[in-house]
Amino acid sequence: MKEKKTMEQRSISEHHATADRFDAWYRTMRTDYRLTAFTYGRKKIDEVLDQVLNTLPSGARILDVGCGTGEQVARFRQRGFEVVGMEPAENMRLIAQRNNPGVQILDGTATRLPFPDQHFNLVTAFEVYRYFSKPELLQSFREAVRVTQPEGKFFFTMVNRYAMDGFYLYDGLRHLLANLRGSTPPIHCEFTTPAEIQTIFKHLGIHHVTCQGRMFGLLRLIYRLHEGLGAKTAARFESLDDRLSQASWSIPLAGHLIVTAVPSHDQQG
Repeated sequence: MKEKKTMEQRSISEHHATADRFDAWYRTMRTDYRLTAFTYGRKKIDEVLDQVLNTLPSGARILDVGCGTGEQVARFRQRGFEVVGMEPAENMRLIAQRNNPGVQILDGTATRLPFPDQHFNLVTAFEVYRYFSKPELLQSFREAVRVTQPEGKFFFTMVNRYAMDGFYLYDGLRHLLANLRGSTPPIHCEFTTPAEIQTIFKHLGIHHVTCQGRMFGLLRLIYRLHEGLGAKTAARFESLDDRLSQASWSIPLAGHLIVTAVPSHDQQG
């Protein structure tokens, strides 16, 4: 009997098969980041990330978990940081190595980080944990915290359960239809809320956790309905989208939930 893949393994297979698509998206991003929902969202995440990078000491060590095609690895290198990328999907890893010659791009998974304790000033993970089951997610958080230095930072993204694009309901409908048809369900998406994230890290002994939202859900919905219309809407209303996304009340409704945790290592669950 064929062994059933874990959610993490399914995600790796999916990203192995779609590596060229991600590489093309990043090339598009350099031309006009508003052209797709993916590139617009990544640009908004990058703007928050820059605020974190500005706090790091010169020559800081950074680990990019699930580094994909190595786009963030390249950005970190350009700023003079010492970077290690880790990517389990082979095709993604090959592109990342090609895009970052001389940089360590390791084969490995978020649930088992092959690094000593308290080794990095910053650990990042972009759109990685959304594919994990709850046990995989908790183990990945523990590992990231373990390898982060005291007062270092752990920066990652998740998917808001109540984002205004309605993806939570859409995803639930897709899984329901797959079950009714007896077909393979779509790849797993782990939805969460800022409050749940705060609770998880409190149980890990980490109380300094900041949640931010970017890409207000309505804009994400327009992109889903028609990408060209989404690009035009973003070009016209980007400043409004930024203001809405940065309001505290809108954080649970945003397309991207961005989390920055500062481990103290006083206690970990």
